[in-house]
Amino acid sequence: MKPLEPKYAARTEARARLAYAAEAVERAKRLAATASAHLRDLDGRAEEAEANSATELALLIARGGPTAELPATVDDDPGAGR
Repeated sequence: MKPLEPKYAARTEARARLAYAAEAVERAKRLAATASAHLRDLDGRAEEAEANSATELALLIARGGPTAELPATVDDDPGAGR
């Protein structure tokens, strides 16, 4: 096969580069869409977790607060052990 004339070779090379760039753009668009969907999912999970925490806190308050007992002794002089 006879080599292409320089002007045709340049056009062929430019078309190949353009096709490669177009593929790269499409890959980037797909990646951006995937990242966006993942971010929306994470936002939804965060909102759900926040709502669950708020519900648990409201229930805890409604029940009269935490049931953990305080220490029986209170050290009035924090520097006494030194």
